[in-house]
Amino acid sequence: MEFFYLCDKVNDPKMSAQIEAPPALTAKEIQYILRHPADAQIEALLRESNARYAYWTDIKYRHKALEEPLTPRLLWGYLKSQRRAASIAISPRYGLRLFVTAQMQGELYELDQLLQADRFVAELIPPAHKRRYLMSALMEEAIRSSQIEGAATTRRVAKEMLRKNITPRDRSQRMILNNYRTMALLQEQRNAEMTEELLLQIHRSMVRGTLVHSADEGRFRTAEDEVYVEHQLTHEVVHTPPPATELADFMQLFLSLCNDREQPTFIHPILRGIIIHFLIGYMHPFVDGNGRTARALFYWYMLRSGYSLLEYLSISQIIYKGKSQYEEAYLKVETDDLDLGYFVQYHLRVLRLSIESFKNYAEQKLKEQECLTPILRVGGLNERQMQILRLYQESESLVLTGREVEQRFGVSQPTAKSDLKGLVERGFLDEIAYNKVKRGYLKSSRFDELLEEGLSG
Repeated sequence: MEFFYLCDKVNDPKMSAQIEAPPALTAKEIQYILRHPADAQIEALLRESNARYAYWTDIKYRHKALEEPLTPRLLWGYLKSQRRAASIAISPRYGLRLFVTAQMQGELYELDQLLQADRFVAELIPPAHKRRYLMSALMEEAIRSSQIEGAATTRRVAKEMLRKNITPRDRSQRMILNNYRTMALLQEQRNAEMTEELLLQIHRSMVRGTLVHSADEGRFRTAEDEVYVEHQLTHEVVHTPPPATELADFMQLFLSLCNDREQPTFIHPILRGIIIHFLIGYMHPFVDGNGRTARALFYWYMLRSGYSLLEYLSISQIIYKGKSQYEEAYLKVETDDLDLGYFVQYHLRVLRLSIESFKNYAEQKLKEQECLTPILRVGGLNERQMQILRLYQESESLVLTGREVEQRFGVSQPTAKSDLKGLVERGFLDEIAYNKVKRGYLKSSRFDELLEEGLSG
């Protein structure tokens, strides 16, 4: 059973099953707000509160020293009134609304520039390395998205499985492999129109071989399916999705957003992607696997909308590091009259952090590339072979296969084999036989000697 819409399990005992609900204002408080328009002090407090999209408890404790007649409850009433009056109705049927703050608009502008910036990528990634960076990001997203939902395996083991094409040993590894293959599928389908059939295909690919009942793969839940979200520790139900009978109406909204059909009010493409992510978690259209599917659909929609930098990012890496904040963002939306602002504010921050993480990673790799410059003097080696030598320098016990070189560097099988054979011929590596077909490559006894000779020569 998935937790907080998108997670199979929660392992953080500090994460409460519920958060404090906003207060229902009294008739007297409502009358006060209606009769006293916000003055300069209140307007300043509203701007400050909206800058971080404050929730009720933040208002309650941050502003508990307000001078009468203003109280935290009244300030909350002013804030709610402002958000409600200026919000976009995403789905009148479900009451989903979004108030886009000035800060959100500024962030959307900046993200527009960065996420479509080919120049940004060109400055950080040498053309010859693009494929390798893409493969690395794809693996990272597949691993972290699965770990968010409880996949119990290490990042190192998971990457080794993907690089060496090892058959998954358990459900956790199967989840990661499915996620990886589904993300690759979505890259291919980035220009496709979303349909019910494609959504079911995505779900089937994501959960194949990981559910209790294989019949649940690639099908919508029905009224017979008891689907709800419970806290892993207390088993308290924290979310019951709308009835399965409403899935048809949900699909109309979902497909409309995915396929950029005209809405009564303009919705920025990045916001559409975030709302699509949220909707799958809120509606829970499947018996299981909603979280993995939701994050993958956000990735797909962003690529479809031209945000090519997403191929190099892993939002799940950021979410995984602070999973309780992810869960809390969902809870705040549900607890505060389905106000999507909390999830949007959180998600924009995740995007910013994922860009920063990518930038730091790419800059570190550029520095490592500079360290390879002396190896150029060895002569006769191409850039991949230099990178391979670097890997062996860093690990005494490393054994590579042709398949792993293919995955690491995004090259064909013949190219990978040629690179390794060339290093064997130069004496840097020894070839060992795993079986009649598969070969492994490890450092030769002369590796350090040959490298030193090449560098000194």
